[in-house]
Amino acid sequence: MTRHRIGVDLGGTKIEAIALDENGNTIFRKRTTTPQGDYAATIEAVVRLVHEAGDGSVGIGIPGALSRVSGLVKNANSTWLIGRPPMSFIVKYWRPSWAPTSCTGTMCG
Repeated sequence: MTRHRIGVDLGGTKIEAIALDENGNTIFRKRTTTPQGDYAATIEAVVRLVHEAGDGSVGIGIPGALSRVSGLVKNANSTWLIGRPPMSFIVKYWRPSWAPTSCTGTMCG
């Protein structure tokens, strides 16, 4: 089975996922509304999109940055993400074959 490259854009009003095949062709693209103010629902929405996109490496862009000290989100205009770990909750929902062995910033895969 071919593993795809999956990208997720997590924004304050929408979450969009795209999956590319080995030639860079779009094979999946879907957008959903961001559940504003609800961290758990936001994570669930990202997980649903990633599952729909298929099997592959995943990169997630988030508003704000990660603190070098705590590893938690800071300076996000989506304030419900501030002080939260962006990847740890996502990883627990992934299928075992997707579980990353290491993360750098918000990129895993």
